[in-house]
Amino acid sequence: MKDLLSKALEGYNATILAYGQTGSGKTYTMGTSNMNLNDESEMGIIPRVIRDIFSIRSEREKSFEMVLKISYFEIYNDNIIDLLDPNTIAGN
Repeated sequence: MKDLLSKALEGYNATILAYGQTGSGKTYTMGTSNMNLNDESEMGIIPRVIRDIFSIRSEREKSFEMVLKISYFEIYNDNIIDLLDPNTIAGN
């Protein structure tokens, strides 16, 4: 994960794709199902990467300009749901 983040901070695009059968642990692995983000061993990929991005940004604040764009989609039964859009209704 550190290599992917390092390349993203060099200007490359980065994608994390969680693919698998329903109930296989994708949500847990990505870290969006666990609200106890104080315990690092329980953090998923998303909270770890966000923490690292902003830690690096604060370290390099004077010499570092960052534009961060995030997409978070669910694809289920050929429906694409934007999970960051509060106007999206699941299944539409």
